[in-house]
Amino acid sequence: MFRQYASQRGFAIVDIAELDVDANLTFTIEDAFTKAHQIVVSFTPSHIEAVKSRSSQCRAIVYTHDLMNQEFFTLNSINKRFRAVIFDDTELSDLPVGWPRSTLVYHFPVNMAALCTKIFKENDFDNTSTL
Repeated sequence: MFRQYASQRGFAIVDIAELDVDANLTFTIEDAFTKAHQIVVSFTPSHIEAVKSRSSQCRAIVYTHDLMNQEFFTLNSINKRFRAVIFDDTELSDLPVGWPRSTLVYHFPVNMAALCTKIFKENDFDNTSTL
């Protein structure tokens, strides 16, 4: 549903789980990270555990989280493009330390309209944006 909505508006969505990170994790993640105008993170219990445990099996997730924290702190704790989404099985206190605990969190599905409004504001992006 979300991909279809984005595609109809000329946006592309990149899921880091679908990137080929085996060849060059650092380049692949940094390239996608740099190109993204908005980054939406679905904080599921498994995602939170991957970040907190720093599991080597979830290197792409951990590295992306590190890049997000670096940007957040470099900008003096101002969040310009990261959107945290949680579900009914996740509490705010479950979120990893860093930018996710210091920003607006969207509850799915209750805040889906607000999230889409924030992401797809036409005056903020051109239609070649990548999410």
